[in-house]
Amino acid sequence: SNADLSALSTTAGTLSPAFDAGITAYTSSVAFNITSVTVTATKADPGATLQVRINGGTYSPLTSGAASSALNLNTGANPIDVLVTAEDGITTKLY
Repeated sequence: SNADLSALSTTAGTLSPAFDAGITAYTSSVAFNITSVTVTATKADPGATLQVRINGGTYSPLTSGAASSALNLNTGANPIDVLVTAEDGITTKLY
């Protein structure tokens, strides 16, 4: 039932606050000329699964410890969700 991450980062900007598995909401600012970012998430439980989406779009599978495909940014806020599903298939956590 472990749906925690052990690490989370992005290619553009620094997460604020610093990553902590118990914190699920982060912000990061990028320069206006940055048009895409990638996210790297590492799951705490090897049996868990990861998915990522941007701006409420469709979730895509994410490999633990590897960068996502490029997530295209719009001008303004771009919510990025990382969904962790525990090995039990029931427990989830949204970062």
